[in-house]
Amino acid sequence: MKERTPKSRRAIGDAGEEIAASYLSSCGYVIVEKNFVYQHGEIDLIAKEGNILVFIEVKTRHNTGFGEPKNR
Repeated sequence: MKERTPKSRRAIGDAGEEIAASYLSSCGYVIVEKNFVYQHGEIDLIAKEGNILVFIEVKTRHNTGFGEPKNR
């Protein structure tokens, strides 16, 4: 199996985050911030649904070995 370089892993992660942001937008969420960095790490997406702020961690997978994607 070919090793993934950190750069390609980041590109895959970025693509997954874009897919997630697009999906959330289509469900009525407003994307407030992407890749928000703070002293303890990073939050992939921050979105708003009505008056509720939602913090989203995105995990991009190449297969369903860890299960099917879930929403809500």
